[in-house]
Amino acid sequence: MGWTNSHLHQFTFDTVPGRPAVVVYDPCDPYAEPDPGAVPEDTVRLDRVLRSVGETVEYLYDFGDSWEHVLTLEDISARASEDRAVRCLAGERLAPPENVGGIESYEDLLKALHQPAQWRHPDMVEALEWTGRTGRPDTFGADDTNKALDRDARARAALGRFEEHQLGNAAPVVLAGIMSRLGTDARLHLAGFLADTTRDTAEPVTREVMVRGTHVIQGLLDGVGQEGVTLTAAGYLPPATVAEVMAVADPENVWVGASSREIDIPPLAALREAATALGLTWKSGGRLVLTLAGRKARRDPQVLWEHIASRLPVERGIADREIGVLGLLLIGADILPGADQFGATLSALAGIAGWQTRTGARIDGSTAFQRAEVTRLVLEWASTGVLITSHYPRPGEAEPVSVPLARAAFAR
Repeated sequence: MGWTNSHLHQFTFDTVPGRPAVVVYDPCDPYAEPDPGAVPEDTVRLDRVLRSVGETVEYLYDFGDSWEHVLTLEDISARASEDRAVRCLAGERLAPPENVGGIESYEDLLKALHQPAQWRHPDMVEALEWTGRTGRPDTFGADDTNKALDRDARARAALGRFEEHQLGNAAPVVLAGIMSRLGTDARLHLAGFLADTTRDTAEPVTREVMVRGTHVIQGLLDGVGQEGVTLTAAGYLPPATVAEVMAVADPENVWVGASSREIDIPPLAALREAATALGLTWKSGGRLVLTLAGRKARRDPQVLWEHIASRLPVERGIADREIGVLGLLLIGADILPGADQFGATLSALAGIAGWQTRTGARIDGSTAFQRAEVTRLVLEWASTGVLITSHYPRPGEAEPVSVPLARAAFAR
């Protein structure tokens, strides 16, 4: 559903004629005020209340919005030992956004989505922005749901491992900061993505992957060289260095325009800023020189790969840094920028972490990742192997190198 279990809920069972309905509630919710006779849900097995085909359960979520569901037992069959505990067979349409105001408010939202003229009303414009539904296709994917169920199944073990080990790279430190202010359910939700990101892979990252993933940054380090370069009077790379770096980082000459001045090539300026943010270069006395880490990494793709991974995310602002680590978490779980699921999921995770717009609206996920600009660019360069590209690798293309790089960032 995409909901966060952040509201009161209850299950009601009335499968035996003449008997009072059994109300089951969440005993861990501090706001729960169960009626007399209500039963804690963690003491009730499903097979005690659903035994015969056709029996139903009423599920109520969010006592304000009052989302009412009817769950029907349609079939009982044996389960093979290798089957997943829970799986989704089919479905249709997106679930309503959380806190949208109930079924009537949701119906108004759907009308506005399909009748753009109604967007002119300020309240509806605000509602559309707040929910993040504008432009999203109203489609359902069972595969995505089953991946989420698999993440949930692995979440508790992943959370336990995360809390047991000493912090290592920057990404686990930032994620631990987010986790420290969340409740159990929210921590487990994040840990589901962490389970995918930190899962063991059949093959280690190859040197070929490391070379491609660091190619763009390596080009800058080689351009600067062991002795460094003298910057122009305005503080830019000299034209000869610009030409050398662009020959490596933009081999297909995608950039249009003058290529001898850094001021005319914003992507190159972003690359230089990224190298400094990663602790690989720094300015000293009008020169750009390699740091000690930069000198060590320049000659060894594995050292450079591990150094970059250890520093992500590199943003300084708290919000930018945390949104950056959430983006890394999704990419490590193979949920990639460019896919509808990426923006929607990042938006939800940013909300769980406590980040929202000035007006209290949900942050648009795709826009939010722009805040972690350096981290995003480093991942794009790793995926494409070039400084400038027309698009981020789309789902279905060869696995982007950003995925193993994001996973390496969570090494502990």
